[in-house]
Amino acid sequence: MTAAKLLSAIQRERVEKRHSAPGGSRDKANQIRAIWATGKYSSRDICAEQECAALGMSFKTARNSLIGTPKPK
Repeated sequence: MTAAKLLSAIQRERVEKRHSAPGGSRDKANQIRAIWATGKYSSRDICAEQECAALGMSFKTARNSLIGTPKPK
């Protein structure tokens, strides 16, 4: 393995660890999806708008996390 590939692998591992950590971006995305699944909000936009600050994420990031999620029952 070349030095560049080794460095790239190490960097990729660090990024994965940071994003997957509790409170990381993947955790926050899962939290906003769980809130949406409760059925508390009538639209994804309202859900993202109301909950983004509490989760420490931007509206756009929260809204993008809800793309493709099924409507709550």
